[in-house]
Amino acid sequence: MKGKRRAHHSEYQQEIKRMIENYLSNDSESYINTKYYLKDISYGNYSKWLMDYVAQPFGFNNDYDIIDAYVYGMLVTLLYNDECISFSCRTDSCAEPDKDKETNENIINSAHPDIKASVRNNKEDGDGSIEIGGICFPLEIGYTDSCTTFNHLWRSSKLVRFPYNTNEITFMVLKQGIRLVTNLSENKLAVGEG
Repeated sequence: MKGKRRAHHSEYQQEIKRMIENYLSNDSESYINTKYYLKDISYGNYSKWLMDYVAQPFGFNNDYDIIDAYVYGMLVTLLYNDECISFSCRTDSCAEPDKDKETNENIINSAHPDIKASVRNNKEDGDGSIEIGGICFPLEIGYTDSCTTFNHLWRSSKLVRFPYNTNEITFMVLKQGIRLVTNLSENKLAVGEG
């Protein structure tokens, strides 16, 4: 990965990356398909809207690697197969840089009277949290990568994204009974019944 990406990667993200590397090294068909997918991403053949919400990389797609492409594909599959529900709320303006915590809180809180945002920029746990209806969602603002998005869904089954250049926050929730599971003995990631 190139230096423009987030320097930190949590233990969970590193575990996800190791499992995918092992899986792809043992499954040549998946590796080949993922390489084609990565090529499409590098040539700009993707939905910009979907890319922003799932993984809006810093510097855009120039530093996307095969692991990011594979995880991005898994996340898109979850959304297209209706295994992950998403819905959006409009905000008064677009996300500001990470250092503007109070401004971002105010922008997010403007989306709906029941939303209470807490922006703290703790990169290990995301950029903060949003509480709505007694449910707390991890929050990612601005640039992120597919492994970070996957990590939130894996750990808590939910996430709110507020990418740059849009005036919407998007909630993502895995459907009831669906959970992301890992089979460490086979080095595979999968969607399973919970």
